[in-house]
Amino acid sequence: MKSNLARALRKQNNKLTEPERRQVLGVTGRLLNLEYAPRELEDYCKLVKKFPQLEIADLLQTITPKNPKSERLRAYLGEAILAEPTPNARRLP
Repeated sequence: MKSNLARALRKQNNKLTEPERRQVLGVTGRLLNLEYAPRELEDYCKLVKKFPQLEIADLLQTITPKNPKSERLRAYLGEAILAEPTPNARRLP
């Protein structure tokens, strides 16, 4: 998925199924672990920030940023888990 698709999904994030959210989290994690940060990474992070905090926390445990932009975006996602817990938050299996 590229930037436009990630932006469109962000507007409809409540319609994503659990497997679709898992796929988005996997792509975002892979992009955050790259040596360079592609442009669409920002849009993925904005989408993921709307996911339940427990899912974001699981993603953050798998990330080892290798560039300043990825470090900044990891911190951006970390802010989401410091906020109030979302109702019915649960971890993905």
